[in-house]
This record gives sequence, structure tokens and C-alpha cells, in this order.
Amino acid sequence: MKVRSSIFASFISVFEVLGV
Repeated sequence: MKVRSSIFASFISVFEVLGV
């Protein structure tokens, strides 16, 4: 499940960049 966590972290990073 480590890969899944990494993908989730990527989504969070994208949201932070978008400023949502």
C-alpha cells in the first residue's frame, strides 16, 4: 500500500500548487 500512499501524496501536492 506504499505505492497508493505515494500517489495520494502526489494528489495533495497538486492541490497545494493549485491553491485549493
